[in-house]
Amino acid sequence: TVMLTPRLPLYIPLAYASFQYAGVAASLRLPSASPMSRCAYAGLSSAVFYAAYDLAGARFLWWTWHTTDAATLVRWCGVPVGSTMWTLVHVFVFNYILHCFVFSVESGGWVRKLGRAVASTALLTTPFMMVMMSPFQLHQLEVGWGGGLDFR
Repeated sequence: TVMLTPRLPLYIPLAYASFQYAGVAASLRLPSASPMSRCAYAGLSSAVFYAAYDLAGARFLWWTWHTTDAATLVRWCGVPVGSTMWTLVHVFVFNYILHCFVFSVESGGWVRKLGRAVASTALLTTPFMMVMMSPFQLHQLEVGWGGGLDFR
């Protein structure tokens, strides 16, 4: 395995770029769809693409998750729900930012649009994803404080 850093193999950024591209490109092929439905489609199709990768990784022990962390307690087929959910939310937000800052703007040449796409997605995707995912993290507070949630 080619390693970019001692803990980051090359296939990780390539796999992430692949599932994001597949979802966004597929959503652009939808005929006469609203921007919101395109974003939802991109997120769902990317999550399906990533889920196969995530399930194989868990099955063949390419990676593991802590069993005591509240964020990884709820699982499907051995994979934490949040592992696949972040993919859905991330690609939804990424595609929405592209629609807001690039696809809906008619002015400027391709260089300006490329710059706007890179800047807007690089600066806004992760913060907006964190805001959108925060309601789904509230169960961790109760689990962490010894509350009544038991997902085992």
